[in-house]
Amino acid sequence: MASSHLVNAQPIPADSIYGIAARAKADPAPVANLVIGAYRDENGKPWILPSVAAAKAAAAADDTVIHEYLPIRGDTAFTAAAARFIFGADSPVVDSLVSVQTLSGTGALRVLAELFKILAPAAPIYLPDPTWGNHVKVLSRTNPDADIRTYRYFDAATRGLDADGMLADLRAARKAPSFSSTCAPTTRRWEAIRDVCLERGLFPWFDAAYQGFASGDPDADAASLRLFAAAGIDLVVAQSFAKSAGLYGERVGAAHVLTHAADARPALMTQLEGIIRPMYSSPPRYFASVVTRLLTTPEITTQWLADLKTMSARVVAMRHALHDALVAAGTPGDWSHIVNQIGMFSYTGLTRDQAESLMADHHVYLLHSGRISMSGLNASNVNAVAAAIHAVVTATPSSNL
Repeated sequence: MASSHLVNAQPIPADSIYGIAARAKADPAPVANLVIGAYRDENGKPWILPSVAAAKAAAAADDTVIHEYLPIRGDTAFTAAAARFIFGADSPVVDSLVSVQTLSGTGALRVLAELFKILAPAAPIYLPDPTWGNHVKVLSRTNPDADIRTYRYFDAATRGLDADGMLADLRAARKAPSFSSTCAPTTRRWEAIRDVCLERGLFPWFDAAYQGFASGDPDADAASLRLFAAAGIDLVVAQSFAKSAGLYGERVGAAHVLTHAADARPALMTQLEGIIRPMYSSPPRYFASVVTRLLTTPEITTQWLADLKTMSARVVAMRHALHDALVAAGTPGDWSHIVNQIGMFSYTGLTRDQAESLMADHHVYLLHSGRISMSGLNASNVNAVAAAIHAVVTATPSSNL
Protein backbone atom coordinates (compact mmCIF):
# COMPACT_ATOMS: atom_id res chain seq x y z
CA MET A 1 0.00 0.00 0.00
CA ALA A 2 1.33 3.43 -0.96
CA SER A 3 2.51 5.68 1.85
CA SER A 4 0.06 8.47 2.64
CA HIS A 5 3.02 10.84 2.77
CA LEU A 6 4.24 9.99 -0.72
CA VAL A 7 0.90 10.12 -2.50
CA ASN A 8 0.58 13.78 -1.56
CA ALA A 9 3.44 14.75 -3.87
CA GLN A 10 2.37 17.21 -6.56
CA PRO A 11 4.21 17.67 -9.87
CA ILE A 12 6.07 20.90 -10.45
CA PRO A 13 6.88 22.42 -13.85
CA ALA A 14 9.89 21.04 -15.68
CA ASP A 15 13.08 23.06 -15.46
CA SER A 16 13.13 25.69 -18.20
CA ILE A 17 16.44 24.40 -19.57
CA TYR A 18 16.45 20.67 -18.87
CA GLY A 19 12.79 20.37 -19.86
CA ILE A 20 13.46 21.71 -23.34
CA ALA A 21 16.62 19.62 -23.61
CA ALA A 22 14.47 16.56 -22.91
CA ARG A 23 12.09 17.61 -25.71
CA ALA A 24 15.02 17.85 -28.10
CA LYS A 25 16.28 14.42 -27.10
CA ALA A 26 12.84 12.89 -27.62
CA ASP A 27 12.37 14.44 -31.07
CA PRO A 28 12.74 11.65 -33.68
CA ALA A 29 13.75 14.14 -36.37
CA PRO A 30 17.26 15.57 -36.76
CA VAL A 31 17.48 18.52 -34.38
CA ALA A 32 19.63 21.56 -33.73
CA ASN A 33 20.02 21.62 -29.96
CA LEU A 34 20.87 25.17 -28.90
CA VAL A 35 19.70 24.77 -25.30
CA ILE A 36 22.29 23.74 -22.74
CA GLY A 37 25.55 25.62 -22.24
CA ALA A 38 27.97 22.82 -22.97
CA TYR A 39 30.69 23.15 -25.58
CA ARG A 40 30.39 21.08 -28.74
CA ASP A 41 33.00 20.66 -31.45
CA GLU A 42 32.49 21.24 -35.17
CA ASN A 43 30.88 17.80 -35.42
CA GLY A 44 28.40 18.58 -32.67
CA LYS A 45 30.17 16.23 -30.24
CA PRO A 46 31.41 16.78 -26.69
CA TRP A 47 35.11 17.63 -26.63
CA ILE A 48 37.55 16.25 -24.09
CA LEU A 49 40.12 19.01 -23.80
CA PRO A 50 43.66 17.79 -24.60
CA SER A 51 44.84 19.57 -21.46
CA VAL A 52 42.31 17.69 -19.34
CA ALA A 53 43.38 14.40 -20.92
CA ALA A 54 46.97 15.24 -20.00
CA ALA A 55 46.00 16.18 -16.43
CA LYS A 56 44.05 12.92 -16.05
CA ALA A 57 47.03 10.95 -17.35
CA ALA A 58 49.27 12.68 -14.82
CA ALA A 59 46.82 11.85 -12.04
CA ALA A 60 46.66 8.21 -13.15
CA ALA A 61 50.45 7.96 -13.04
CA ASP A 62 50.66 9.50 -9.57
CA ASP A 63 50.97 6.69 -7.03
CA THR A 64 50.36 9.13 -4.17
CA VAL A 65 46.72 9.63 -5.23
CA ILE A 66 44.37 8.32 -2.54
CA HIS A 67 40.63 8.00 -2.12
CA GLU A 68 40.19 9.22 1.44
CA TYR A 69 37.62 11.83 2.43
CA LEU A 70 38.64 15.40 1.83
CA PRO A 71 38.22 17.91 4.66
CA ILE A 72 34.86 19.68 4.75
CA ARG A 73 36.40 22.73 3.09
CA GLY A 74 37.77 20.57 0.27
CA ASP A 75 41.15 20.28 -1.39
CA THR A 76 43.07 23.36 -0.25
CA ALA A 77 45.60 23.02 -3.07
CA PHE A 78 42.68 23.24 -5.49
CA THR A 79 40.98 26.21 -3.81
CA ALA A 80 44.27 28.11 -3.60
CA ALA A 81 44.98 27.51 -7.30
CA ALA A 82 41.40 28.37 -8.25
CA ALA A 83 41.65 31.62 -6.29
CA ARG A 84 44.85 32.61 -8.07
CA PHE A 85 43.24 31.78 -11.42
CA ILE A 86 40.31 34.13 -10.94
CA PHE A 87 41.81 36.87 -8.75
CA GLY A 88 45.23 36.87 -10.41
CA ALA A 89 48.40 34.92 -9.69
CA ASP A 90 50.06 37.90 -8.00
CA SER A 91 46.98 39.46 -6.43
CA PRO A 92 47.43 40.40 -2.77
CA VAL A 93 43.75 39.71 -2.08
CA VAL A 94 44.25 35.94 -2.24
CA ASP A 95 45.50 36.24 1.33
CA SER A 96 42.18 37.83 2.30
CA LEU A 97 39.99 34.99 1.03
CA VAL A 98 37.96 32.33 2.75
CA SER A 99 37.60 29.60 0.12
CA VAL A 100 35.85 26.23 0.04
CA GLN A 101 35.52 23.60 -2.66
CA THR A 102 31.95 23.15 -3.87
CA LEU A 103 29.84 21.03 -6.20
CA SER A 104 30.53 23.23 -9.20
CA GLY A 105 28.92 26.66 -9.61
CA THR A 106 25.43 25.74 -8.46
CA GLY A 107 26.86 24.20 -5.31
CA ALA A 108 28.82 27.40 -4.68
CA LEU A 109 25.68 29.47 -5.17
CA ARG A 110 23.76 27.34 -2.70
CA VAL A 111 26.50 27.44 -0.06
CA LEU A 112 26.75 31.23 -0.39
CA ALA A 113 22.97 31.59 -0.30
CA GLU A 114 22.93 29.62 2.94
CA LEU A 115 25.62 31.93 4.31
CA PHE A 116 23.58 35.02 3.50
CA LYS A 117 20.50 33.44 5.02
CA ILE A 118 22.46 33.27 8.27
CA LEU A 119 24.21 36.65 8.10
CA ALA A 120 21.66 38.89 6.36
CA PRO A 121 18.30 37.09 5.98
CA ALA A 122 16.26 40.24 5.44
CA ALA A 123 18.61 42.02 3.04
CA PRO A 124 17.20 42.38 -0.49
CA ILE A 125 19.09 40.55 -3.22
CA TYR A 126 19.29 42.19 -6.64
CA LEU A 127 19.48 40.05 -9.78
CA PRO A 128 19.98 41.19 -13.37
CA ASP A 129 16.91 41.02 -15.60
CA PRO A 130 17.12 38.52 -17.20
CA THR A 131 19.25 36.16 -15.17
CA TRP A 132 19.91 32.43 -15.11
CA GLY A 133 16.71 30.81 -13.88
CA ASN A 134 18.54 28.75 -11.30
CA HIS A 135 19.64 31.91 -9.47
CA VAL A 136 16.07 32.52 -8.37
CA LYS A 137 15.50 28.84 -7.56
CA VAL A 138 18.62 28.58 -5.41
CA LEU A 139 17.85 31.75 -3.49
CA SER A 140 14.16 31.05 -2.94
CA ARG A 141 14.71 27.40 -1.99
CA THR A 142 17.36 28.44 0.50
CA ASN A 143 15.25 31.21 1.98
CA PRO A 144 11.54 31.20 1.02
CA ASP A 145 11.29 34.69 2.51
CA ALA A 146 14.20 36.07 0.46
CA ASP A 147 13.55 39.58 -0.85
CA ILE A 148 14.57 39.05 -4.47
CA ARG A 149 14.55 42.12 -6.70
CA THR A 150 15.88 42.91 -10.17
CA TYR A 151 17.88 45.60 -11.89
CA ARG A 152 17.79 46.40 -15.57
CA TYR A 153 20.41 44.55 -17.59
CA PHE A 154 19.18 43.54 -21.06
CA ASP A 155 17.75 46.13 -23.44
CA ALA A 156 15.17 44.35 -25.61
CA ALA A 157 15.28 47.16 -28.16
CA THR A 158 19.02 46.93 -28.83
CA ARG A 159 19.52 43.32 -27.66
CA GLY A 160 22.46 44.68 -25.67
CA LEU A 161 23.31 45.95 -22.23
CA ASP A 162 21.01 48.58 -20.73
CA ALA A 163 23.93 50.33 -19.05
CA ASP A 164 22.07 53.48 -18.05
CA GLY A 165 19.12 51.54 -16.64
CA MET A 166 21.44 49.19 -14.79
CA LEU A 167 23.34 52.02 -13.12
CA ALA A 168 20.14 53.88 -12.24
CA ASP A 169 18.65 50.80 -10.58
CA LEU A 170 21.84 50.06 -8.65
CA ARG A 171 22.01 53.66 -7.45
CA ALA A 172 18.50 53.25 -6.08
CA ALA A 173 19.26 49.90 -4.45
CA ARG A 174 19.46 49.38 -0.73
CA LYS A 175 22.66 48.12 0.87
CA ALA A 176 22.41 44.49 -0.21
CA PRO A 177 23.95 41.62 -2.17
CA SER A 178 23.89 42.15 -5.94
CA PHE A 179 24.46 39.39 -8.50
CA SER A 180 26.60 39.98 -11.53
CA SER A 181 28.51 38.25 -14.30
CA THR A 182 32.21 38.39 -15.12
CA CYS A 183 31.67 38.88 -18.85
CA ALA A 184 29.39 41.71 -19.96
CA PRO A 185 29.94 45.51 -19.76
CA THR A 186 32.99 47.42 -20.96
CA THR A 187 35.80 48.35 -18.57
CA ARG A 188 34.52 51.93 -18.34
CA ARG A 189 31.07 50.69 -17.39
CA TRP A 190 32.48 48.22 -14.89
CA GLU A 191 34.31 51.14 -13.27
CA ALA A 192 31.01 53.01 -13.02
CA ILE A 193 29.33 49.94 -11.49
CA ARG A 194 32.19 49.61 -9.02
CA ASP A 195 31.82 53.25 -8.03
CA VAL A 196 28.08 52.80 -7.43
CA CYS A 197 28.76 49.77 -5.25
CA LEU A 198 31.21 51.82 -3.21
CA GLU A 199 28.82 54.76 -2.92
CA ARG A 200 25.77 52.67 -2.03
CA GLY A 201 27.46 50.02 0.07
CA LEU A 202 26.33 47.23 -2.25
CA PHE A 203 27.84 43.78 -1.80
CA PRO A 204 28.79 42.23 -5.18
CA TRP A 205 28.17 38.57 -5.83
CA PHE A 206 29.98 37.29 -8.93
CA ASP A 207 28.84 34.14 -10.72
CA ALA A 208 31.94 33.11 -12.66
CA ALA A 209 30.93 30.13 -14.77
CA TYR A 210 32.55 31.01 -18.11
CA GLN A 211 35.98 32.50 -17.39
CA GLY A 212 37.93 32.27 -20.64
CA PHE A 213 34.92 31.88 -22.92
CA ALA A 214 34.21 35.55 -23.62
CA SER A 215 37.58 36.49 -25.05
CA GLY A 216 39.63 33.31 -24.90
CA ASP A 217 41.76 35.07 -22.27
CA PRO A 218 40.90 34.14 -18.66
CA ASP A 219 42.70 37.21 -17.31
CA ALA A 220 40.71 39.56 -19.52
CA ASP A 221 37.45 37.86 -18.56
CA ALA A 222 38.24 38.24 -14.85
CA ALA A 223 39.21 41.92 -15.14
CA SER A 224 35.87 43.13 -13.76
CA LEU A 225 36.12 41.02 -10.62
CA ARG A 226 39.71 42.12 -10.08
CA LEU A 227 38.65 45.75 -10.47
CA PHE A 228 36.27 45.35 -7.53
CA ALA A 229 38.75 43.39 -5.43
CA ALA A 230 41.48 45.99 -5.95
CA ALA A 231 39.09 48.71 -4.75
CA GLY A 232 38.88 47.08 -1.33
CA ILE A 233 35.30 45.90 -1.77
CA ASP A 234 34.20 42.82 0.15
CA LEU A 235 32.51 40.36 -2.22
CA VAL A 236 31.79 36.70 -2.93
CA VAL A 237 32.40 34.54 -5.99
CA ALA A 238 30.75 31.34 -7.18
CA GLN A 239 33.33 29.71 -9.45
CA SER A 240 32.86 26.76 -11.78
CA PHE A 241 35.23 24.73 -13.94
CA ALA A 242 32.41 22.89 -15.73
CA LYS A 243 32.69 25.01 -18.86
CA SER A 244 36.29 26.19 -18.84
CA ALA A 245 37.61 22.65 -18.36
CA GLY A 246 34.76 20.79 -20.09
CA LEU A 247 34.09 18.90 -16.84
CA TYR A 248 30.33 19.36 -16.84
CA GLY A 249 29.46 16.15 -15.05
CA GLU A 250 32.33 16.21 -12.56
CA ARG A 251 31.08 19.17 -10.46
CA VAL A 252 34.29 21.05 -9.71
CA GLY A 253 33.86 24.51 -8.24
CA ALA A 254 34.65 26.87 -5.40
CA ALA A 255 33.06 29.56 -3.28
CA HIS A 256 35.32 32.46 -2.38
CA VAL A 257 34.51 35.04 0.30
CA LEU A 258 36.72 38.12 0.11
CA THR A 259 36.74 40.13 3.32
CA HIS A 260 39.21 42.75 4.39
CA ALA A 261 38.20 42.16 8.01
CA ALA A 262 40.90 39.68 9.01
CA ASP A 263 39.25 38.91 12.34
CA ALA A 264 36.11 37.69 10.56
CA ARG A 265 37.81 35.06 8.39
CA PRO A 266 38.07 32.22 10.92
CA ALA A 267 34.40 32.61 11.86
CA LEU A 268 33.38 32.70 8.20
CA MET A 269 35.21 29.44 7.56
CA THR A 270 33.38 27.79 10.47
CA GLN A 271 30.08 29.04 9.05
CA LEU A 272 30.86 27.67 5.58
CA GLU A 273 31.96 24.33 6.99
CA GLY A 274 28.84 24.25 9.14
CA ILE A 275 26.74 24.71 5.99
CA ILE A 276 28.58 22.08 3.96
CA ARG A 277 28.74 19.32 6.57
CA PRO A 278 24.98 18.55 6.66
CA MET A 279 24.58 19.33 2.95
CA TYR A 280 27.14 17.02 1.29
CA SER A 281 29.72 16.51 4.06
CA SER A 282 32.80 16.95 1.86
CA PRO A 283 33.38 17.39 -1.88
CA PRO A 284 34.75 14.90 -4.44
CA ARG A 285 38.51 14.52 -4.57
CA TYR A 286 39.57 13.22 -7.99
CA PHE A 287 38.61 15.93 -10.47
CA ALA A 288 39.61 18.67 -8.07
CA SER A 289 43.11 17.20 -8.34
CA VAL A 290 42.77 17.15 -12.14
CA VAL A 291 41.87 20.85 -12.21
CA THR A 292 44.70 21.60 -9.80
CA ARG A 293 47.07 20.08 -12.34
CA LEU A 294 45.51 22.24 -15.07
CA LEU A 295 46.22 25.30 -12.97
CA THR A 296 49.68 24.48 -11.61
CA THR A 297 51.55 22.29 -14.12
CA PRO A 298 53.14 24.74 -16.60
CA GLU A 299 53.01 22.59 -19.74
CA ILE A 300 49.44 21.48 -19.01
CA THR A 301 48.39 25.05 -18.22
CA THR A 302 49.83 26.22 -21.54
CA GLN A 303 47.79 23.59 -23.37
CA TRP A 304 44.66 24.52 -21.40
CA LEU A 305 44.97 28.18 -22.34
CA ALA A 306 45.24 27.09 -25.97
CA ASP A 307 42.14 24.90 -25.52
CA LEU A 308 40.21 27.89 -24.16
CA LYS A 309 41.19 29.92 -27.22
CA THR A 310 40.03 27.06 -29.47
CA MET A 311 36.60 26.96 -27.84
CA SER A 312 36.19 30.73 -27.72
CA ALA A 313 37.26 31.15 -31.35
CA ARG A 314 34.77 28.55 -32.58
CA VAL A 315 31.94 30.25 -30.69
CA VAL A 316 32.89 33.61 -32.22
CA ALA A 317 33.05 32.02 -35.68
CA MET A 318 29.54 30.63 -35.24
CA ARG A 319 28.26 34.07 -34.24
CA HIS A 320 29.55 35.48 -37.50
CA ALA A 321 28.25 32.54 -39.53
CA LEU A 322 24.72 32.85 -38.15
CA HIS A 323 24.71 36.63 -38.51
CA ASP A 324 25.97 36.48 -42.08
CA ALA A 325 23.42 33.83 -43.07
CA LEU A 326 20.53 35.89 -41.66
CA VAL A 327 21.73 39.04 -43.39
CA ALA A 328 22.25 37.19 -46.68
CA ALA A 329 18.69 35.85 -46.50
CA GLY A 330 17.30 39.33 -45.90
CA THR A 331 15.74 38.25 -42.61
CA PRO A 332 13.74 41.19 -41.22
CA GLY A 333 15.42 43.04 -38.38
CA ASP A 334 18.87 44.07 -37.24
CA TRP A 335 20.99 41.05 -36.31
CA SER A 336 24.19 42.84 -35.37
CA HIS A 337 23.63 41.95 -31.71
CA ILE A 338 24.57 38.36 -32.50
CA VAL A 339 28.17 39.41 -33.22
CA ASN A 340 28.21 42.22 -30.67
CA GLN A 341 27.30 39.98 -27.73
CA ILE A 342 30.01 37.82 -26.18
CA GLY A 343 30.28 34.43 -24.53
CA MET A 344 28.61 31.10 -25.15
CA PHE A 345 25.05 32.41 -25.42
CA SER A 346 23.15 34.88 -27.54
CA TYR A 347 19.90 36.58 -26.60
CA THR A 348 18.43 36.62 -30.08
CA GLY A 349 15.40 38.83 -29.43
CA LEU A 350 13.07 36.09 -30.66
CA THR A 351 9.74 35.95 -28.85
CA ARG A 352 8.34 33.02 -26.92
CA ASP A 353 5.95 32.22 -29.78
CA GLN A 354 8.76 32.36 -32.32
CA ALA A 355 10.90 30.10 -30.15
CA GLU A 356 8.05 27.61 -29.83
CA SER A 357 7.55 27.64 -33.60
CA LEU A 358 11.24 26.96 -34.15
CA MET A 359 10.99 23.91 -31.92
CA ALA A 360 7.64 22.57 -33.08
CA ASP A 361 7.96 23.28 -36.80
CA HIS A 362 11.69 23.35 -37.51
CA HIS A 363 13.27 21.12 -34.81
CA VAL A 364 15.51 23.97 -33.64
CA TYR A 365 15.56 23.91 -29.83
CA LEU A 366 16.22 27.00 -27.73
CA LEU A 367 14.91 28.62 -24.57
CA HIS A 368 11.55 30.38 -24.68
CA SER A 369 13.42 33.58 -23.81
CA GLY A 370 15.09 33.37 -27.23
CA ARG A 371 18.47 32.48 -25.74
CA ILE A 372 20.59 30.13 -27.84
CA SER A 373 23.87 28.35 -27.14
CA MET A 374 26.22 29.33 -29.95
CA SER A 375 28.22 26.17 -29.33
CA GLY A 376 25.33 24.11 -30.66
CA LEU A 377 25.91 25.60 -34.11
CA ASN A 378 28.37 24.21 -36.63
CA ALA A 379 29.06 24.36 -40.35
CA SER A 380 26.58 21.54 -40.96
CA ASN A 381 23.56 23.16 -39.30
CA VAL A 382 24.07 26.91 -39.14
CA ASN A 383 22.48 27.62 -42.52
CA ALA A 384 19.47 25.44 -41.69
CA VAL A 385 19.07 27.23 -38.35
CA ALA A 386 19.28 30.60 -40.10
CA ALA A 387 16.67 29.47 -42.63
CA ALA A 388 14.37 28.36 -39.81
CA ILE A 389 14.77 31.70 -38.01
CA HIS A 390 14.10 33.50 -41.29
CA ALA A 391 10.91 31.51 -41.83
CA VAL A 392 9.63 32.12 -38.30
CA VAL A 393 10.48 35.83 -38.22
CA THR A 394 8.93 36.37 -41.64
CA ALA A 395 5.75 34.59 -40.56
CA THR A 396 5.51 36.24 -37.12
CA PRO A 397 7.31 39.60 -37.13
CA SER A 398 8.47 40.96 -33.78
CA SER A 399 8.95 44.56 -32.76
CA ASN A 400 12.06 43.45 -30.87
CA LEU A 401 13.99 42.67 -34.06
